[in-house]
Amino acid sequence: MTDSADIVVAGAGHNSLLTACYLAKAGYRCLVLDARHIPGGGAATEELLLPGFGIDTCATGHTMIRVNPALLADELGLIADYGLSYAEPDPVEQVAFPDGEQFTMWLDPERTIEEVARFSAADAAAYRRLLADYDEVKSIFSRWQFTPVGFGPSLAEMLAGHPRGQIWARRRQLSAVDVVRHDACGEPLGMPSQPLHERRALQALDVAGPVVHVRRRHELPALLESGNEERFAVRPRRVDRRAVAGRPRPENDQAAVRGVAHV
Repeated sequence: MTDSADIVVAGAGHNSLLTACYLAKAGYRCLVLDARHIPGGGAATEELLLPGFGIDTCATGHTMIRVNPALLADELGLIADYGLSYAEPDPVEQVAFPDGEQFTMWLDPERTIEEVARFSAADAAAYRRLLADYDEVKSIFSRWQFTPVGFGPSLAEMLAGHPRGQIWARRRQLSAVDVVRHDACGEPLGMPSQPLHERRALQALDVAGPVVHVRRRHELPALLESGNEERFAVRPRRVDRRAVAGRPRPENDQAAVRGVAHV
């Protein structure tokens, strides 16, 4: 280990590693320190079961990094020099409910909308409308997410210059559930973290792991089984970047999904 460095980075998680790589590319000598012997933090891959069988320990959703200049422009050579590629499974999400019903989400948003329509035509129309609404402003949110503070206009300034910007400025003050209920005019339909077209609209609201709730069916059916002693339920008070926040309640009318999709 070197005893001379321009910058010492505490922790070898994915955000720290990206930061150190950019600093090194700019000519700084970086020393990255971590308490564990495996780098990557929440995005680490470990052989926990058998040799050669890699497991994403924290089941991190690689969503934000897919629209990050580090990959979009391949600024660190991860694609060209190191051969990074992503498998694109389709379907990307399968939810099994306690009553035997199934809900499937696909890479194709139209196919996903058809699936939602099996449960509710109104929800399907609301879902389509929410995706279309976000398409109009998604470039603003992407620019804001990846522009360092002080190196460009604020999000409020960028939204103020868009015809529908004030609508999204107001939506950011609401919980994701309230946006879906009052703006999309439907029952709360949360979106799994994987297909990007589903995630982007709620990312704009700083939501990492929203509730999946289709006509009172939850993404975590195991928690609702009568024999599960560790089941829980929360009535959401707010949804923020990491989790659905709420007080535990005895009734199983809402389920919370912690979000780790922050790479």
